[in-house]
Amino acid sequence: MDPLWLTDKVYKLIREKREQLAQIMVSGGVKNMEHYQNLRGQVEVLDYFESEFQNIIGKATKDIDE
Repeated sequence: MDPLWLTDKVYKLIREKREQLAQIMVSGGVKNMEHYQNLRGQVEVLDYFESEFQNIIGKATKDIDE
């Protein structure tokens, strides 16, 4: 499996899910405050995962370059 393909796939999945959550929040799909907090929590998890993934990819790239 090509590592670049996997990296692109992970980033695409994160962006798509974040966009789905944003659409729910801005289109009136939020049922109540608990639902909103759950959606925000999911966005925060995606942000955290994307950041950690970027760090891992950055370290792996640095190790390959060295």
